[in-house]
Amino acid sequence: MQHAEYRERDPRDLPVEPVRKSGEWLKVAVRIAGREVIARLWKAQVGRVPVYLLDTNCAENIPSDRDITHRLYGGDDRRGCARK
Repeated sequence: MQHAEYRERDPRDLPVEPVRKSGEWLKVAVRIAGREVIARLWKAQVGRVPVYLLDTNCAENIPSDRDITHRLYGGDDRRGCARK
């Protein structure tokens, strides 16, 4: 049985780096539930393949939107991912 454990991590300790353009953090707007949510981009290098991650913990977002990307897996159907 899998057990999920969520601890706060310092991004400087992870194999990711912020994506920047002209020195500024690259951000995108994503429509979620009829509104715009801002997400910062992180890059993880997986072998020769870059993988881009979205992070909604941005000052531009309301507190509930900042938590959208707080956890990668919920482990149950509380966030709308029903098990089949």
